[in-house]
Amino acid sequence: MGKHKESIEYFDRYLEIDSNDFDTIADRGKVYFDMKRYNEALADSNQLLKIKPNNEFALVLRVNIFYKLERYENALEDLNRPLEITRYKMYGLETREKIYYELGRYEKALEDFNIILKIDPSHEFATEMKERLKALIEN
Repeated sequence: MGKHKESIEYFDRYLEIDSNDFDTIADRGKVYFDMKRYNEALADSNQLLKIKPNNEFALVLRVNIFYKLERYENALEDLNRPLEITRYKMYGLETREKIYYELGRYEKALEDFNIILKIDPSHEFATEMKERLKALIEN
């Protein structure tokens, strides 16, 4: 925990000089997240998105924070924004289906699994979960 605290102090000092330095805010947000200080991490991810509104890293960080805070609807909003970004698509789909599952929206989760399996037909987890979801929907 000492290293994290030192890092935060360093980032804070640097941000006194340049309050909009994207990389420093991103690094501080990651450290806050690792420390389970989700509200501070959320504030940093929000600031990152003001600087770069569609930044993939900032969106992923905020999705993970919302997920930890069980703010699933907020996580879904962010996940639905960047699914067009190729590198992010699989991660976004996998995370979104987990959130739909947590919310009991099994049909929506199944839709995402079907998309995942179109992208990667050998995706083992998606294949397994698709069958589980079908059983839940039928019951």
